[in-house]
Amino acid sequence: MTNKNKMEKSHKGEKEKLKILVVEDDKSIIRKIYKFLKDKYIIDFAIDGESAIEKARSNKYCLILMDLHLDKGISGLQTTKLIKNMNPYRDVPIIAMTEKDREYFYEAADTNLFEGLLYKPLGLAFLITLVQNILMSADIF
Repeated sequence: MTNKNKMEKSHKGEKEKLKILVVEDDKSIIRKIYKFLKDKYIIDFAIDGESAIEKARSNKYCLILMDLHLDKGISGLQTTKLIKNMNPYRDVPIIAMTEKDREYFYEAADTNLFEGLLYKPLGLAFLITLVQNILMSADIF
């Protein structure tokens, strides 16, 4: 499959957007990510780890953006571990995000669970480039 075909699947001649799950509890970050990515991808959101796991069970995502420091319930790191243990998500790329503390980055980097790490606040160009590069290099379908 070519890189362009990895970015867009064709369904009966029409382009089908790939689906991304964003796990984030900050509404301003959610709006920013949606604004950045909505034209190229279908964006789905979860505000805590439990709802992210439920969405992952009932949908097929090509990429997950994961806030490591979720205010309610289980952490983003624990959520990632649980999602990666689901058969369809073993090879789905997950990008870690945090703004609270760089310690989360070091902990996340040591796990080898993430294909990318983003420090918030997010920059438009960097976010789009990282998502596109990871999706083009991932063999997710």
